[in-house]
Amino acid sequence: MARVAREQGLSFDRIRQIKEFGLHKLRIGKAKRELLEKFDIAEAGLYQGGLNNYREHGFTSIMERTAMKEIEAEERYKQHLRGIEERYRERMALSGRKS
Repeated sequence: MARVAREQGLSFDRIRQIKEFGLHKLRIGKAKRELLEKFDIAEAGLYQGGLNNYREHGFTSIMERTAMKEIEAEERYKQHLRGIEERYRERMALSGRKS
């Protein structure tokens, strides 16, 4: 507060008074009601969005959906590797016949 007082050209006591007045307004009154109202609206939106996402994905949680995607990606990777190995064996078999 002392730094703010120096920067603003006010006394330390005046800065303290301004701070107390601002905190008092936040504790009681319109500002508090507005903040609480906005917080409640934002919080309700979070829950609503979360439930909608939950419903859209067959009632699975984000963690379950992420795990299922990871398992699917791993399976696709394994299939891809098997395809590469098969093509390699086929090439080796063809090159062995030509020799």
